[in-house]
Amino acid sequence: ILDYFSQVFLTKTALPSFLQQKSGRIVFVSSVAGLLGTQYRASYSAAKAAIHLWANSLRAEVAEQGVDVSVIFPGFVKTNVSINALNGEGKAQGYDNEATANGLEADEFAKITVNALLKGEEYIVVGGRKEVLGTWVSRLSPSTLYKMIRKMKVKWFFDLTFIKLNIKWNDAYLNLSVMRYATTLGIKFCTTFYQLE
Repeated sequence: ILDYFSQVFLTKTALPSFLQQKSGRIVFVSSVAGLLGTQYRASYSAAKAAIHLWANSLRAEVAEQGVDVSVIFPGFVKTNVSINALNGEGKAQGYDNEATANGLEADEFAKITVNALLKGEEYIVVGGRKEVLGTWVSRLSPSTLYKMIRKMKVKWFFDLTFIKLNIKWNDAYLNLSVMRYATTLGIKFCTTFYQLE
């Protein structure tokens, strides 16, 4: 729920300025999981899909007012999110999961994302071959994708992660990680991860 409502709140806060200046680009961070629902990811996938469809509606509403809307759909990206995730005792997990460890380098993710935004792209999938292929299969043959997902061997584990961010609301600079993990109220949230074999 936080994945969705935090981005909606941030957008509603910034949108009046964009509309007044009749320009700008609002960028949402969804997830490949919001395009491809898999085992053990129902709530997360639903929240990320909601971002995608909310952004589509917003895009239609503000297009004639000079405001552009883009959605980024990241796959797995090599970050320390799993290593720093807190376990049930409130201590850092201290190890990475295979999917994140084999994900796209953060610098490569940023480069692809920024280039796509500079080109004015609205639908930006950034991930490994399996993730990008999955998004194409989902568009071309959803029934084939559903069969593929049912056959996948999915490992899952549960991480409890606490992230506290302090954001100046008047600050014009918000980075993608803030948009993705916006927990400005210090709310604790849970994320499940999956791993493809």
